[in-house]
Amino acid sequence: MNAASNERGAAALLYVLIISAVMAVVASTVIFLTSTDSATNVSDQNSVIATNLAVSGMESFIAYLDSYSSGSRDDFLNGYPGFIQKDYKLPEGTPVSYKLTKAGPANNVYTVTCSVTAGAGYAKRTKTVTYTINASSPPRTGTVISTDPSLRDPSPVSPQRVFVQGNTTRLPSSVTVVKNNSLQKAIGDALAYYEKSANDYIASLEANATLCTCGSEADIKSAVNASTKNPVVIKMAYDINFNNDTTLNFSTPSRPVILIFNNVTFNQFGSINMTGDLIVKNTIMFNKSVSELKLDKSGSGAYGNLYVKGSFTGNQSVSMTVPGMLYAGQMTFNSNTPAKVGKLVVRNRLLLNQVTSLELGSDLLAGELTVNQDSIVSAPLGDVLVQNQFLSNQSVNLRAGGSVAVGGDFTNNGGNTKINTGGATTSLLLGSDVPGGSEGGGSGSSLWSPARQ
Repeated sequence: MNAASNERGAAALLYVLIISAVMAVVASTVIFLTSTDSATNVSDQNSVIATNLAVSGMESFIAYLDSYSSGSRDDFLNGYPGFIQKDYKLPEGTPVSYKLTKAGPANNVYTVTCSVTAGAGYAKRTKTVTYTINASSPPRTGTVISTDPSLRDPSPVSPQRVFVQGNTTRLPSSVTVVKNNSLQKAIGDALAYYEKSANDYIASLEANATLCTCGSEADIKSAVNASTKNPVVIKMAYDINFNNDTTLNFSTPSRPVILIFNNVTFNQFGSINMTGDLIVKNTIMFNKSVSELKLDKSGSGAYGNLYVKGSFTGNQSVSMTVPGMLYAGQMTFNSNTPAKVGKLVVRNRLLLNQVTSLELGSDLLAGELTVNQDSIVSAPLGDVLVQNQFLSNQSVNLRAGGSVAVGGDFTNNGGNTKINTGGATTSLLLGSDVPGGSEGGGSGSSLWSPARQ
């Protein structure tokens, strides 16, 4: 449930009630001045008050429904802050009882009633407005890659299938190919979303960073120790080449460290082992074998991310553990590399030139994927989504608990390639008008079909 939407809904309700009450008082004054029958005047006044408040209360609720964007429609409806019962008096002393209630659902339909009573005794008047609201998700159409972790579809184990927009070559016979002409755009839109998200996050960190004219491991350590912030955010003023064995490990779970580099190169053994984030605005390169890059989340579960706006290049073996997001403009592994990553997003090309083992906790999205040596790409809980070409010149063991989708050509030149899909959830949301799609379950629009009873 979105807290901001709750606050907006509550504020809108309060505003409507206040304005309606004022209108009712004004209307009652006019009636009083023009009427010769005081009893009729009071009754009419109370009728105006009750009607204004009941109609305005229901309009406020429907306006809240129109702000729905994604997630459980039932949770969103039930989270409306205006389901209340309240007794109060208007400024001139008229007693008012306001009540907005819901019943159901019955076949995904709720009955919402706003009932207002104004006045007392013989002059008491009540207005009741009732609507039915359909909480069913509207039929989904088209192809979308969801960037909301809570909005995913189940992925069937059978049949084993891949979604492809372009041509396919030598895919395993056990795999069913499903054509979809919207994949390239859908995956591209998702990549653009993650690119913007990365840029925004980096900009927010830079705004609060301490600038360091660092040139060595010792300089960085000194800057971290001198900082009074938590988390510590250090931005390097210059490019750094580490020509000696280097260890960057100054952080704790309760005091994470975020390091921001422009360009950084490890020409000797490099060990990055810290709680926090590593940010590289241009390029990062590992040129010495058996280097390691291990990021941890903080005690609160935050951080543990690697953002590289330019290129990540492992010219020698790099053991990688990134439990959060790993975003890169492009990524190249030129040596045997074991990598454990939460979510991997490569805006342009992901190139595996040597034996690589990618173990993913969520999804892999890439602009292009090329495999030139036997490799493993395993996303048992997520997707493998490639905007353009997927080229495998050697055997690849490809596992996705969600979907495998390729917006360009899917070419396999390896003799022992394996593809397994399904059993988990997928961010690839397909409408009923798309092969392999379903009737609903997506975000849809705010088609609640309110009907007055």
